[in-house]
Amino acid sequence: MDIRKYLSKITESSSNSEMDPIIKKLKLDHTNKTEPIFSSSAGNPTNPRIELKLDDVTSEPIPSCSTTDNDLDLGQYIMSSANISDGMRYKFLEHPFKPGSDYNFKNDAVMETRYFKYDWLAEYNWLVYSKKLKGVLCKNCVVFRPVLRRGVMGSFIIKEFTKYKDCHAQAKAHMGSEWHRDSSIRAKEFLDRYSGKTKSVCEIIDSHMSSTIENNRKLLKPIISSMIFCATHDMVVRGKHSEGGNFKDLLKFRVESGDLGLSEHSLTCKKNAKYTSHQAQNELIEICGNIVRKNIVEVVNRSEGFSLLADESADISGKEQLSVGVKFVDALNNIKDEFTELLRMDAKTIAETILSTVDDYGLNLHKLMGLGFDGCLTMAGKENGVQKLIRDRYSKVTFFHCSSHRLNLVINDLNSVSEIRNCVGVIKEIINFFRDSPRRRSLVPNIPLFSETRWTAKYESIRLFFGHFVGIKSVLDDLTTNRDFNQAEQLSCSSSTPKFIICLNLISKYSAQLEPVTKILQGKSVNLLDVQKHLENLLQIFENNRKDGNECFGSIFTKSMEIANEFGIEIQQPRIAKRQINRTNIETASAEDYFRISLFIPYMDSLISSLKIRFSEDTRTAFSISC
Repeated sequence: MDIRKYLSKITESSSNSEMDPIIKKLKLDHTNKTEPIFSSSAGNPTNPRIELKLDDVTSEPIPSCSTTDNDLDLGQYIMSSANISDGMRYKFLEHPFKPGSDYNFKNDAVMETRYFKYDWLAEYNWLVYSKKLKGVLCKNCVVFRPVLRRGVMGSFIIKEFTKYKDCHAQAKAHMGSEWHRDSSIRAKEFLDRYSGKTKSVCEIIDSHMSSTIENNRKLLKPIISSMIFCATHDMVVRGKHSEGGNFKDLLKFRVESGDLGLSEHSLTCKKNAKYTSHQAQNELIEICGNIVRKNIVEVVNRSEGFSLLADESADISGKEQLSVGVKFVDALNNIKDEFTELLRMDAKTIAETILSTVDDYGLNLHKLMGLGFDGCLTMAGKENGVQKLIRDRYSKVTFFHCSSHRLNLVINDLNSVSEIRNCVGVIKEIINFFRDSPRRRSLVPNIPLFSETRWTAKYESIRLFFGHFVGIKSVLDDLTTNRDFNQAEQLSCSSSTPKFIICLNLISKYSAQLEPVTKILQGKSVNLLDVQKHLENLLQIFENNRKDGNECFGSIFTKSMEIANEFGIEIQQPRIAKRQINRTNIETASAEDYFRISLFIPYMDSLISSLKIRFSEDTRTAFSISC
C-alpha cells in the first residue's frame, strides 16, 4: 500500500479511528467553549453577550403562520421570555399577532381617553399590539430582554405601553435607548442565522478547524512523501547534524521545483511548527511503520496460517536486537521484519519477547503454524530451546531450521579440516589487504569481502579469487620488493605453499557447485522439495567423487601443478618424521597420493557427512509442504 494515500482516507468525522499524532496536534482545541444561545438573563445591556451552543444550528423548518392569534400574542410571554423556544422566537419576530385594520382599539382603551392607531404598526416595525394586555410592546426587547437598570420603568419591555397621547415621543425615546439597539442587533443576527443567511459561531469554528486541518494535511503530504522517498531508495534521512541531510535537501528541491504550498510554509511558519525537526522525522517514520505493519497484520490474520522467523543481530552500538519476520501463504509471499532490543539472551526471555511482540502487533497466534530459527542450542534446543517453549504453548506449531543457514553450516563444518581452515583464512587476509587501500585495489580485479551473513558472497569471493589467483599472486610478489608492504611478503609466502594451492583448487570446485543452491534458497519463491532433490543429487555426485578419488583428485592435482609451475613452486611430499605425532605422517609413493589421502579424502568425508546430517530424510516431509 502506498503510504501517501493514507491521509486522503481519513475523514473529518469523529466516529472514525484516531487520527495520527502529528495530525492531532493540528486540531484546534475548541472544546468547552459553547454556551446557551443568546442568554438573555446575563450580561450588560451596554455590552450584551451573543453566546451560542452546538445545537443552535437547529434543523427544524421555518414555521408557517398556522399558529392561532392567541398563541402569537406576545403579551402571554412577557414574564417568561427566557423560556421561549427558538421556533417561537422566530414566529414572534416574523409573524406576531397583528390586528386587522377594522379592529376596534377604542373598546380596549378603558382607562385612557386616547386609543391606539393602526397606522402606528407600519410606522414602527418593531411595535406589536397585545390583545391580552390591551397595549403595545417592542417585540425585539421582549424576545431578547436586556438587563434593565434600576429605576427604568420598562415600558414596551416588561410591561405594556398604553399612554397613547405620548406614543410618538416614547417610541422615539425607546428606539434611541441602548437596550433597544442591542436587542435589535441580536434579533437580526438570530433571524439571519435561523434562516441560513449566516453561520453560527460554532459552525464558523468548525469550518475554520476543518480548513486548518485540511491545509495542514496538504502541507504534510510533501513532507511525508519526501520521507518515504528516502526510505524506499535506502537513503539516509539525516547526517550527524539534524540541520542537513537528504530529507531536508529533498524539501529544498521541491521548493525550487515550484511547490508553492511548501515554499509559503517554509517562509511563514513558526520555528516550532515546521514539522522537519529530527523529532518530527522520527514520529513520521514511526507512523508510516505502524500503518504498514497494521496492513500486513490484517492480511496475515486473513490467511489460513503463518510462520514466524526470528534471528538475533547486534546494531552499531553493540545492543543485541531480535529480528522477527512473518511469512504466510497468500497470493504473494510477504515478509516483514521488526526489531526489538534483547536485554537477556536466554531462551525464556527470547521466547517471551517474540510472543509479546507479535501479540502487541495484533497477530492471531492461534494461526501460528511454523517457526524458523537458526540451529544454536538457545533457539533450536529440544528440551529448553525457544522453539520448544513456544511449541509447548501452541501445540500445532512445527519448527524448521533455515535451509540456507543449514547449507552455510555445512561449509563451516569443513573448518574441522585444519588445512582448509588455514586456506580460507589466507584468502580473507589477501582480499582485505587489497581492499583496504584504493591504490592496491586498482592493481587487482574487484573481489567482494567475505560476509558471515551473506553466504552467497562467500562462495562468490572464493570463485573469483581462484579465477584471478595467478594475477593476484604476481602482484603480491611484485609488492614484496617495496618496504611499505611488509604484509605483502607474508601473504605471498602463505599463498606459495603446495597445501594452499591444492586446498584453493579443492574448495573452489565444490563451492561453485553449492553456490547456485544458496541463491535459490534465498529467493522469494522457492520450491524446497526441488532444493532437497538437488542436494540429494549433489550428495550422490560427492559420494561418487569420493569413491573415484584417484581420478577426481587427479584433475585437481594436475591443475594445481600448472599453477605452481608458473611461480616456480615444487609440489612434493613433505618429509616424514617417525617420532612426530602432531602432524600427518603418511607413507606414500607420490605427492599426489599424499595430498589425496591427507586433504581430499578428509574434505569429502566432512562435506558428505555434514550434508547428510543437515539435510536428512526428515526434512523431505517438511519440504513437501511447500508443494
